[in-house]
Amino acid sequence: MYPSPVELAQGFSSLANEHVSSLSPHLAAAGAVGLIALQAFACLLVADFLSGLTHWAIDTYGRPDAPITGPLLTQPNIEHHTHPRALLRYSWADAMLMPISAAAIIINASWALGFWHWTIALTCVLAAFANQVHRWAHRSRTENGRVIVFLQQARIIQSPAQHAQHHRGTHDRGYCALSPWVNPIVDTLGLWRALEWLLQHLFNLRRRPDTPDSDHAPHDAHAHADRRKPPQFRTISS
Repeated sequence: MYPSPVELAQGFSSLANEHVSSLSPHLAAAGAVGLIALQAFACLLVADFLSGLTHWAIDTYGRPDAPITGPLLTQPNIEHHTHPRALLRYSWADAMLMPISAAAIIINASWALGFWHWTIALTCVLAAFANQVHRWAHRSRTENGRVIVFLQQARIIQSPAQHAQHHRGTHDRGYCALSPWVNPIVDTLGLWRALEWLLQHLFNLRRRPDTPDSDHAPHDAHAHADRRKPPQFRTISS
């Protein structure tokens, strides 16, 4: 009789364990470090995607006249599209309070429910940190300093040039603000347009038309907010 798939899997697993156990301690340690590094990089990609998913949802379906999310999320995002550097008027604490609070809630909930893992905590922390990386993408090299500029140029975090893709045209791409790795994939696949098509056909949800300022140069992601007229918000019916 031929071995079953389960027996084959068990056999391969046993061989793999024997092979790993035969490695020298140094190679085993290097393999463990490499595995942790891969897991951390996966956390970065997941966190970046989650930041983009949140950004896309607010940009696409947020309503400025909504009772809570309107003044807290949607209106600042509309203002940010017309006055990119306006977000720098907020202090670090104001900008990070909401994402850090959300991350803390998720981490504590995972702990309480018994499925906490360090990768969950790291993903939540990185996703919360995306807002700060976003702020750095709207500051000049002088404002950021050498360390931040190095991280941007080394493609560890998103650079101003990479984030500027979101501020071109109708602001319907480049939603992920943490790293330079996720946006090219999801934008090339057309993931956001596919989600919008699906939600429109299932729930009749339609994009919120944006209100870009006509005097805003699309590529100028560093334009100072005080050089532009105050943002105008309008109630948009669904």
